Amino acid sequence: MSEHLTATYDRRADVLYITTRPGAPARSKHGHYGLVLRYDLESGEPIGVTVVDFAEFWRHRTEQLIDEIAAHLQAPREAAYDAVHKHLH
Repeated sequence: MSEHLTATYDRRADVLYITTRPGAPARSKHGHYGLVLRYDLESGEPIGVTVVDFAEFWRHRTEQLIDEIAAHLQAPREAAYDAVHKHLH
C-alpha cells in the first residue's frame, strides 16, 4: 500500500499523471473512461494511473476518479484526494 503519490498535470494535453514510483519502467493497460493503468514492468505491481481528459471529463466526477485511483494503487483515499485536488484549478 502506497501512501505517497506523485502527481503532475499537463494542461495542454489535459492529462494527469499519478505514480507511486516516478521514472520506474512500466507497462500500461487501458482502463475505462480514459484511465490508463500502469504496472511495474518486473513485478506487475500497480504503480500509476494516467488520466486522459482530466479537466474535460473528470472535473465533475472527482469522487469516482479518487476511488478509482485509490483502488488501483492500493493507496489511502486521502492520498488520491490530495493528488487529484492539487491540480483542479
